[in-house]
Amino acid sequence: MLDDRGDEREQIKQREKDRCRQELEDLRSILKTPGGRRFVWRLLEDAGVLKDAFTGNSNTYYILGKQAFGKFLLADILQRFIKEYAKMQAEAETRLRLEKKEGNENV
Repeated sequence: MLDDRGDEREQIKQREKDRCRQELEDLRSILKTPGGRRFVWRLLEDAGVLKDAFTGNSNTYYILGKQAFGKFLLADILQRFIKEYAKMQAEAETRLRLEKKEGNENV
């Protein structure tokens, strides 16, 4: 009986390791493509990880929830895919410069 529980725990641990490994591989695949990096950058921007969450009312809790998700995603990226993050950031800065340039040309 004890061996059965020990085996079951080991199987659960192994499934968790396999799940985590698969999630990281999925994230790696997403960050390999320009479209994937744009999408992830948009998620991080929308989460407002670098913005102030305080609003002075209950909306603060909503913002903090979004930020918690963004920080979770950002932590995985910064711990394991720092080069891809740097590339994603550079691409976002380039897009922003182009948008500003195009906006100035239309004035």
